[in-house]
Amino acid sequence: MDSKRKKRTDSVAAQKELVSDAMLPVLDPPNGVVLCDEVRPYWDIIIKGKARQFWTNQDLTCAVELASNLFHIEKIRNEMLDPDYSDIVETERGPRENPLTKVLNTRVARSKSMMIFLKIHPEATQGKSRDVAKTNIAQDEAAKAVSEDDGLIARPGVH
Repeated sequence: MDSKRKKRTDSVAAQKELVSDAMLPVLDPPNGVVLCDEVRPYWDIIIKGKARQFWTNQDLTCAVELASNLFHIEKIRNEMLDPDYSDIVETERGPRENPLTKVLNTRVARSKSMMIFLKIHPEATQGKSRDVAKTNIAQDEAAKAVSEDDGLIARPGVH
């Protein structure tokens, strides 16, 4: 069998590879691409969004940009928590949208596009929304059953 051929995800070989990959440290950006310390937490989340074997150097470079965008979105959102912040500001030409709101919207749109490009958006990572909805319904039913529990069902410990 050709080692370059894609393995079925339910095969033993593929499962072993996934476990091996999971034990490795999070990928780093390609050589020459700078990742600031403050952006690293976002990078780690992004990189864990899909299997290690599917990341290319181009994807990793784009992931640095996405991580930076997410960091700046959070920074802007924190600035917007200021009680004096307003979505509308008075200018010489009358009321206008706050430039910070515009920057936030641009960064959010850019981030969404990058997530689609990198295939780390919800449908790519969790499946079709109808399947996610079925899982959510099943979870709600399980939670309801547990809440109505008379204490006879063993519960796993929370760590």
